[in-house]
Amino acid sequence: MKRKLLKQITNEWRSNLWLAIELLLISVVLWYIMDYCGVYMGLTNEPMGVDTEHVYTLSTVWKTEESPTYVAPTDEESEWDQLQRFVNRLKENPDIECVASGSNAVYNYNFSGRFFAPEVPFDSTAWFNGRVNNFFVDPNYPKVFGIHGINGETPEQLAAILDEGKIVVTTNLAQGSLSARDLMNMVIYVNGDSTEAYTIGAVIEPIRRAKFEGAWHATALVPTNGINNIYFRVKPEADHNFVDKLMAESEASLNYGNVYVSDVSSFDSICESLHRDDNAQLRNLYICMGFLLLTVFLGILGTFWFRTQQRAKELAIRITAGATRRQLFARLIGEGLLLLLIVTPFAIGLDYLLAIEALPLSVQFYGLFDWGAYQRMIIEALITFGAMALMIVCGILFPAIRAMKIEPAVVLADE
Repeated sequence: MKRKLLKQITNEWRSNLWLAIELLLISVVLWYIMDYCGVYMGLTNEPMGVDTEHVYTLSTVWKTEESPTYVAPTDEESEWDQLQRFVNRLKENPDIECVASGSNAVYNYNFSGRFFAPEVPFDSTAWFNGRVNNFFVDPNYPKVFGIHGINGETPEQLAAILDEGKIVVTTNLAQGSLSARDLMNMVIYVNGDSTEAYTIGAVIEPIRRAKFEGAWHATALVPTNGINNIYFRVKPEADHNFVDKLMAESEASLNYGNVYVSDVSSFDSICESLHRDDNAQLRNLYICMGFLLLTVFLGILGTFWFRTQQRAKELAIRITAGATRRQLFARLIGEGLLLLLIVTPFAIGLDYLLAIEALPLSVQFYGLFDWGAYQRMIIEALITFGAMALMIVCGILFPAIRAMKIEPAVVLADE
C-alpha cells in the first residue's frame, strides 16, 4: 500500500509539488509562531527568584519651601532623620510584616552593572558572568521578598549575612567549571578595585528583571545603610484594599515632617503594567495561530475536495476493479499524510535555520542556543506535525466520505 502510494505520488509529481510546497510553507510558519509562543510561555513559567505576593512599593515626595506646612531641617532633626522617622512609622503599622529599602527590585529594567573579579584568579576554564546587576539593599530585603539560599538559608539568615557586611549573589554568577557552591566565602573585587572588596556570604537562585526576560545577568545584593526605594510585605489577612486604607491613614499616622506618601503600588500591578505590551503581543500571536490553523484547514479542505472531484473516474474504476470503499478512504487519507511526511524533514531544516540564523529567539531570550533549545524545537516540530496531520485528516475526511458514495456506473456512463 505504501509503495503504491509513493509510486502514485511520484507519477503525479506536478500536481503534488505545489501541494507539498504549500504544506512546507504552512509547517514552517506554524512552527515559528509556535516557537515564539513556546519561548514566551517558557519564560513566564520560570521562577522570578523572589516572592512578590503581598509585597508593595511606596513612593515619597518632599515638601518644598513654598509649602505652608514646610518644616525647615535643624541640627537636631535633619531631612535624613525625618525620612528615618517616616520609615519607622511604616514599620509600626500592625498590618505590615516587614519593611526594607533597596535600589532596585523585579519588574524593573533598571540595571546597575559592575564587574566582579575574584581575589584569587581563576584558571582558564572558570569565570564570572559578565557585569553583575547590583541591588543596594538593607538587611531586611530578603525577608520582604521571601528570598532563600541554595544551601537552605532562610530569609532571616540571609538578612543576618547582609547585616555582617557580606554580599549575596545569584547562582548564575558562576560560569564554566566554576560551580555555584564554589562561590561561598569567596572574596571578590568590584571593578578590579582591591579597595572595594566583599565576601560572598550566600548564594541564591537567579533573579530575573521581568517575566519575558531570561536570567541573563547575575545579581548581587549589596548591603547599604542608605534609604532608597521602600518595599514592604503586608500580612495576607490584611491584604484587602490595603492601598486605599494606607493612603487614607497616611496623613495621620505615616507622613512626617516634609516627607509624605505620594503613591503605593503592589508588585502585581507593577508586573501587569510592565508586561501589558508583551501580553498583548502574546494574545495577538495566539489569534494569528488560530487564524492560521483555520485558514490551513479550509485551504486543505478545498484542495483535497477539488483533487477528489478530479479523480472521481479513477476512484470509480478502482471500485469496479474490486477495491473496497474502505480501501479508497484509507488511500486518500494516506496520500495526504505521506505528502506531509515527505516535506516534514525539509520543514525542520528550515525551522533550524530560522532558529539559529534569521530569527534567533533562543539567543534573544536565553542568551545561548543550548540543548534545551534543541529539545524545545523537537517538541514543537512534533506538535506542528501532529496539528498538520490532524488538519489534513479533517480536510480530506469530508470529500473522502462524499467520494465513497459515488456510483461507478453513473461516473463511467460517458466512457
